[in-house]
Amino acid sequence: MFYHSYLPDYLYDYLSIYKIDKEFNICQSHQISYYPPAVVAEKDGTPVFKFPRWRVKGKPIPEVVEAYKAVGAELNVMPFCSQFIPMNVIDHPAHGSIIYHPSILPLHRGDSAINWTLIQGDKKAGFYIFWADEFMLLNLKEVSEKEDFLPLHLLSLLQINLAQPAEAIHNWIRGHDKVPGVWTVIDGQTVTLYGSSMLGELVPAGQPLEIEGASQPGVVTKKGLVLYGSDSKVLMVKNLQFEDRKMISAAKYFSSGNTASVDIWKVILSNVAAIEETTDFFKSGAASMDVVRLVEEIKQKCVGLQLQNEDVYMATTFQDFIQMFVRRLRGEDQEEEMVIDYATKDVNNMTVKMPWQCFINGKFEDAENGKTADTINPADGSVICKVAYASVGDVDRAIAAAKEAFEVGPWSRMNPRDRGTLLYKLADLMEEHQEELATIESIDSGAVYTLALKTHVGMSIQTFRYFAGWCDKIHGKTIPINQARPNRGMVGQRMFDHPDIRKLGFTGSTPIGKEIMKSCVLSNLKKVSLELGGKSPLIIFSDCDMDKAVRMGMSSVFFNKGENCIAAGRLFVEESIHDEYIRRVVEEIKKMKVGDPLDRSPELHMDKLVEYCEVGMKEGAVILECGSYCILIFVGGEDALNEYLRTKAVTVEY
Repeated sequence: MFYHSYLPDYLYDYLSIYKIDKEFNICQSHQISYYPPAVVAEKDGTPVFKFPRWRVKGKPIPEVVEAYKAVGAELNVMPFCSQFIPMNVIDHPAHGSIIYHPSILPLHRGDSAINWTLIQGDKKAGFYIFWADEFMLLNLKEVSEKEDFLPLHLLSLLQINLAQPAEAIHNWIRGHDKVPGVWTVIDGQTVTLYGSSMLGELVPAGQPLEIEGASQPGVVTKKGLVLYGSDSKVLMVKNLQFEDRKMISAAKYFSSGNTASVDIWKVILSNVAAIEETTDFFKSGAASMDVVRLVEEIKQKCVGLQLQNEDVYMATTFQDFIQMFVRRLRGEDQEEEMVIDYATKDVNNMTVKMPWQCFINGKFEDAENGKTADTINPADGSVICKVAYASVGDVDRAIAAAKEAFEVGPWSRMNPRDRGTLLYKLADLMEEHQEELATIESIDSGAVYTLALKTHVGMSIQTFRYFAGWCDKIHGKTIPINQARPNRGMVGQRMFDHPDIRKLGFTGSTPIGKEIMKSCVLSNLKKVSLELGGKSPLIIFSDCDMDKAVRMGMSSVFFNKGENCIAAGRLFVEESIHDEYIRRVVEEIKKMKVGDPLDRSPELHMDKLVEYCEVGMKEGAVILECGSYCILIFVGGEDALNEYLRTKAVTVEY
């Protein structure tokens, strides 16, 4: 037996073994489980030969052919994938050759068996056998419903039944993708559907499209054609092919540029042979240099055409690229201008513009519930502007968009150097607007302007530039991070619970951190990083330099109004110098100025401490007055102390 293992393991669930009598009538001999033919032959003492190939450069290998002839075969039984076997081997036996095909039981579905495995998920496999030169099934024009095979090359059997659950429709399309393709009727014409994928519950916005036999109209979106199943679940089709064999992206069904000439593409890439409309540029072996060559050749042939490397990454199939190219020539593919409703404010000798809406899927839009909330300037209590107050629905849409961008967006297909270029561009834009960004940060959070300018914005710019340089280095790693800031509302909780968020980072209090960890475990065991309410201690001994100890203690506590991840939340002072240290601290605090963080001179901004002072007094704390400010020295009241330590405020302890 000459063994060729072309078939996947799942086709060997059940294997029927046949024997042929003298009149060449085929009858079933026995049935086994999970044994390929070569294993059975070996057990029966039949010689088994396994050669890696029959041919080299199209010519039969003499040694292999001679080994075959030495067996003295009277009949060849070959697998369906027999195109690699030389004709002198096929014709050598006295009775010629027959071919077996892995057909899906209980129906023998002919040359469409593998497709049917995807379509129906059948668990059993068997054989049908035919003479190598007959191909009788391909000549059948009519098929009775009682027949035990369904050859799907008959176009009448390929019309899609849209009155099925979405998953069944999806399986039917993907089971026939590329060849032969399934069809439906749209606007009175036959349209073949290609490239199906299941969607979640959120359906992208788009234009409705009536489809014959569908339970409800489809939706043409910017990603493709959305179809509804009878169970109201949805799938998306990527490409459509019309009766004239022209194929378009389903997203461009209503576009005037929905047809393109493959001839244009061949002129641009004259060195590429046999271009197919659905061929993927990068999967065909193209690299970053090919992108540059493609863009430059097009620019040379079409003077004045604006084309960037990123355009190739956004349209990776030849068909998509041709459509984009033709639309550019017609001037129809101009990038949509982003619509932003700014809130403006004259502050810090400039006019700052602040988007106030939710930013979801590349667009600014109102919250789903239409609600807004005031954002307050902590320096004077004034309202900066109103901002959108997001809901659970907004969170779901944002996460769905982020998931799609992460899994199928252009970033994953882009070469590392182009990623670095985009990060450099982002850093340049931030640097161009750094004064405006620092001003917004200052009035929103109370951060001192110079700190926001140098550290918050300035170091962010440096960070983007640093990692832009790492993009094309083999040691770099890209780590997706979602930062969540709980507001004790449904938005934060929805992010903790959402199954599509894989990693969550939180900085805040211990009680909320516990709830976040619980939600992450119960949802999808998502990874979580918690930076909770710990307070770094600063210990001061009696042999210290008192001036330096006071100065460093004040700096470690009050820097950036105490909102500092390495701030000293607790000061431990040795008893022998305690009174002197407290006296010196009080004197220094009296010299501090509390005021507008946009004023370059303030060194401190204390906010929302009065209520904690009152709690401390009720719990027995000692209060030292310092003009209009105070230091709390807690000598009792554990609850008040714990509540106080959850803030980014100052505590002097002994």
